[in-house]
Amino acid sequence: MSQARPSGNLLTGARDERAVTSPIIGKNPVSSRRVFRISTDDGNRLHVSVWGSETGVPVLALHGGPGGASNPSMLQPFDPARHRVVMIDQRGSGRSTPAGRLLRNRPAQLIADIEQVRKHLGIARWSVFGGSWGATLAIAYAGVYPDRVDRVLLRGSFLSSGPEIRGLLLRTRQRAPQAWSRLYRASGTDRSAGLLGAVTRGLILGQQRSGRDLRARRLADAYRELEIVLLMRAARMPRRRLRCQALPAIRAMVARYAVQAHYLRRDCWLGKPRVLGLAQRAAAAGLAADAVHGKRDPVCPVGNVADLQAVWPTLQAHYVNAGHLGMEPAIRAALAERIRAWTA
Repeated sequence: MSQARPSGNLLTGARDERAVTSPIIGKNPVSSRRVFRISTDDGNRLHVSVWGSETGVPVLALHGGPGGASNPSMLQPFDPARHRVVMIDQRGSGRSTPAGRLLRNRPAQLIADIEQVRKHLGIARWSVFGGSWGATLAIAYAGVYPDRVDRVLLRGSFLSSGPEIRGLLLRTRQRAPQAWSRLYRASGTDRSAGLLGAVTRGLILGQQRSGRDLRARRLADAYRELEIVLLMRAARMPRRRLRCQALPAIRAMVARYAVQAHYLRRDCWLGKPRVLGLAQRAAAAGLAADAVHGKRDPVCPVGNVADLQAVWPTLQAHYVNAGHLGMEPAIRAALAERIRAWTA
């Protein structure tokens, strides 16, 4: 990842820029929201939203996935009167276009995209917040550009290790057997050990066929159902049953999980040693960091935080009685507490 430092200015312009007024979820008052798109030099158009005070402390908030999208719930720990929160739908993901594009979609490009947005907004330094895959990307960005970062806040730290990725579906066989069986049937494989490979191949092939592949649709729907069951159960929240009916929504779902498959089958082009190496670079630059982690997290092992502390001794760990989701009350409260401490 040390070779991923972008060179030159990738900024080619911003389009569709507009300002709207939208509520921030939770008890925060109504705040200004600015939404725009930035075109990269390789044909992607990044969806960017900026929330809060134009004079507030700048914060970059990175969504999870890979393949996820920014959403207003990510803003809950922040004070719109004191913070200026920037959210980017990563290339190929969310409302960025082309949806589901896998070509030139690796961490090096995502980091270059972040820098492009920072330069466009005229931000010299910002704090970086990320959850799950967003935490991985936050570490990577801080390691590549420590001089652009004030501090780092992680939720549910994911280190993109092989055991984490390959064990994800294997562990869920016991935790969510019905949802796992549905995904297993949709995959067409005859070996449970080969489930991840079958799922990733099927999703990527389906995306290459523009989301029209029936098998890919079934895979994406089953994968999403497994994800919901696993995360909601760990959060001890009621299970939500969601069904995509409209074709655009189905294609968006295939695109989302195809991007995730594209990353997971290659250990996100990072792997644990490289993530820890980037964390060590951030630590060597003197960056402060906090990690909030649920004790019942079914996706990211609690031991990931200790691994980070081994190379980032100043990183402060905050374990809470929760699962993985940022919307869980205990996690949200811990994040808000750490953010308030930044300016105390």
